[in-house]
Amino acid sequence: LAVPHWIGLYSRDSGINYQWSDGSGTVYTHWDAADDDDDFVTGECVYMDVNGGWRRADCETPLPGALCHTPPPSSKPFICSETPCPFTWLTFGNGCYNFESVVEKLTFEEAREHCKHKVKTSDVLTIENETESHFVLEQLSLSGFLHHSVWLGLYFNIDTDSMDWVDGSPMDYTNWAVKGPDTKLLTADTCVTIKGVDGVWHLSSCTERLGFICKAVSDVITEVKVEPLNDLHHDAIPAAVVVAVLIFALLAVAMWFVYKKNSVRFRGLSTFGSAYYRQTSSQATESDGNVLITDLDAHSGE
Repeated sequence: LAVPHWIGLYSRDSGINYQWSDGSGTVYTHWDAADDDDDFVTGECVYMDVNGGWRRADCETPLPGALCHTPPPSSKPFICSETPCPFTWLTFGNGCYNFESVVEKLTFEEAREHCKHKVKTSDVLTIENETESHFVLEQLSLSGFLHHSVWLGLYFNIDTDSMDWVDGSPMDYTNWAVKGPDTKLLTADTCVTIKGVDGVWHLSSCTERLGFICKAVSDVITEVKVEPLNDLHHDAIPAAVVVAVLIFALLAVAMWFVYKKNSVRFRGLSTFGSAYYRQTSSQATESDGNVLITDLDAHSGE
């Protein structure tokens, strides 16, 4: 780049968390080393410098340009979430994440209650796959908590003798340091933490006081399928025919009622053809010229 350009990355909480303008979280970053070393840098928007590194600046700062991105068209139906993420929560995939509680120091159960108090459907962080794990680690790094350990929503369930997620989802992904723990050696006070520096999971006592991340998953998803215009046209043609037939039938009924109501007048009009006739007598009189008028007067008086 010859000049600095804006990119669609910004923060809504004074630089603690960053997200893209499309609402997605940051899985990849490329901060400029000078930006990390300068403690006096302020600003909640991010631009790409001439060397390709990312730097922060005030959002009202005028820059020579911006990097634009047009997403490819998708053939999938539109997906509309009826429960968008609350303010200051980050969106990633189908979840909402709140990293403000990383600075809190609560036990595992206290952390769960804290999350539920924020949003009814939220709980302590669960991780479904490696992509989600990378997102969490990235946000911890951006927040300056890279070397902290936080609670995972994973605990030893004495009823099932297994490690279970708080939301009951299957444990298809794990990131233990070596291998999973031997459940025969675990107690009811066994919970799990994740280290921000490497994302590795560790066993911890549930009564320790640690920071945590709240996560809420939207359960109400509505698919809106847009019908092609050709199908709409095909449906409109039979409808137009039905409407035309109904209009014609109504007109015919209206004309029939008018005819029945005025049937006497219509019969009178049919006799107008006999108003003029010839005299059979060869002797015409002066009254001949009044035959037509007299007959018409007689009919009009009926």
